[in-house]
Amino acid sequence: MISPDRPNIIFIVVDDCGYADLGCTGQTGYRTPALDRLAGEGVRFTQAYANAPLCTNTRVALITGRYQYRLKLGLVEPLRPANRDEPEMGIPPGFPTLPSLLRAAGYRTALIGKW
Repeated sequence: MISPDRPNIIFIVVDDCGYADLGCTGQTGYRTPALDRLAGEGVRFTQAYANAPLCTNTRVALITGRYQYRLKLGLVEPLRPANRDEPEMGIPPGFPTLPSLLRAAGYRTALIGKW
């Protein structure tokens, strides 16, 4: 959707990128002009909290707005065999996510990369 009435949304999550690793946050050792331009023309989300040391949990929280343990995601101990009788782990089919809510609002969405 390209519309002057509604913003375009590009939500970028980078794995293992520290706060000051981009030019827009003060990095001078290497250049990140494309990301710097996006940051300069858009909205920057600069304060966040990761509730677990695993990247899956952070992505689940960003996509669903829920803690991963409420959806049985992330590292679960003890690890169970594949033939367990419990329901599958993961985001339940039909569970509202940021992409599904944006689609319902008329946006075209895509999740690209690591998931």
